[in-house]
Amino acid sequence: MLGIVSRQRLGLLRHCLNSAIVNAGDVEFGATVVFDDDIEGYLACPEYPWLTKKLITPRHYYVRSVNTLISTIMEGPLPDYIVSIDDDTEFIQTPWAEVCVSFFDEQFPDGLGLMDLLSHNECGQLFTTPAFVKQMGGLLHDPAYLQFYADTDLRRKVGNRFIHLNSLKGRPFFVHKRDFSTSGHTTLSSIKTADFKVFKARAAANNWDLYEA
Repeated sequence: MLGIVSRQRLGLLRHCLNSAIVNAGDVEFGATVVFDDDIEGYLACPEYPWLTKKLITPRHYYVRSVNTLISTIMEGPLPDYIVSIDDDTEFIQTPWAEVCVSFFDEQFPDGLGLMDLLSHNECGQLFTTPAFVKQMGGLLHDPAYLQFYADTDLRRKVGNRFIHLNSLKGRPFFVHKRDFSTSGHTTLSSIKTADFKVFKARAAANNWDLYEA
């Protein structure tokens, strides 16, 4: 199951979904999209039999919207694997899903682990339903954050049950298309400052390295 949060970027979302399906390989595929305070995108997004859509308001930002996304996925038939990714992601490598699932199974035959699909310090999480329930306590990201550093807390939560795979034959699985406006950068900068205060306090209390500062 591919999980995506989207906000006012329907064109990028379509590229993400299309490229993910076309390049997935030999896997059973479905997707859930949460539209974060974006009724226009929600209504305009095509209806597909493999796609579940949900609209949430008011604005949630990354952490709350992703938590809502995963809880929405868990309301349906429980998937074997979940990949949480951004809507401005385009999958450029094939068969990305087939390779990632195979690699995950080799590393965690019991299904209890977390894998990041890293590309130039970007990330998307791949995990199983048992990992979500047993390792993450049914909550992917700590709601103390809005947008930033939640990924770091997540990795700390799973401890040494964390791996990453960033490419196939030297080519990344996906690319991000960042297109934030100037006003968007200002808002995100303010949120990052607030989130860093939370992260810094926790890092000091737990003797963490501040490698995401």
